[in-house]
Amino acid sequence: MTDVEKVEVRDHLTLEVEGTDRDDLMVNWMRELLYLFQGSGYLLKQFQVLEARDTYVRGKVSGEKYDPDRHEVRREFRSVVYDQSRMEKTGDQWTAQVIFEL
Repeated sequence: MTDVEKVEVRDHLTLEVEGTDRDDLMVNWMRELLYLFQGSGYLLKQFQVLEARDTYVRGKVSGEKYDPDRHEVRREFRSVVYDQSRMEKTGDQWTAQVIFEL
């Protein structure tokens, strides 16, 4: 999307997202992050999960509004592809696969 080294931490937003299961929750979280850029013009640099359950996550994201003089948008994501995205647990480690439509 852009060079995150050029994104400054100016604004902090708290997000709350729900899903029917972990896969749905992850896709909804990614959709919310994508919406922050598409709908509000935010470029994000830092992410912190404050609370997480199987069907709910609350987190803090930080970044700044897009500035065309400072931020080059290399490629825009259009959407998150639900049916090809998933989460898997192996031992005590989680792995996520998220597919975006460009």
